[in-house]
Amino acid sequence: SLCIHNNIRRITTHSSSLTFNGRRNHTLHSSARNPLKNRNGRGMSHFYFTTSSAIFSEPNNFQEDVNAYHKVANDTLSHLAEQFEQLNVSEIPEFDIKESYGVLELNLGKKGTYVINKQTPNRQLWFSSPISGPKRFYYDSKKKMWLSTRSSGGEGEPLLNLLNKELSMLLKVNVEL
Repeated sequence: SLCIHNNIRRITTHSSSLTFNGRRNHTLHSSARNPLKNRNGRGMSHFYFTTSSAIFSEPNNFQEDVNAYHKVANDTLSHLAEQFEQLNVSEIPEFDIKESYGVLELNLGKKGTYVINKQTPNRQLWFSSPISGPKRFYYDSKKKMWLSTRSSGGEGEPLLNLLNKELSMLLKVNVEL
């Protein structure tokens, strides 16, 4: 299990080693004073470590309904493709937009390429930017927007805000998708 409390993560594990985000974490601190027992009577260890950015345990709005996820994700990718087509980028001859099988690619020539794709197992959109690198976004059904799973405190940045900011900087015009 993973709990977030003021940039401190608590992880409960049944083993002596721990892998988090695909990497073994070497800054773990064990809290063995109050070991817990699971239903089988086996001990469970708690580990705490601090980080400079929080990873949100985002609500998975589409856990039971993958069709709803596909509809929202496809609508988002189609909307972005339409908005990208409206960009005034006549000075970029290599400008190209491709949308296929849940992947949207925006090629800005020498300025770089953006890729936004569906990640169905996680019910997320994955994002690759020539400026900010890779990011993951989950859909917040209350706010009706895709939010970053990472933040330096507080809520994750909305996908559209990030795209507006970066495209405005790259294209040197105000972009509002």
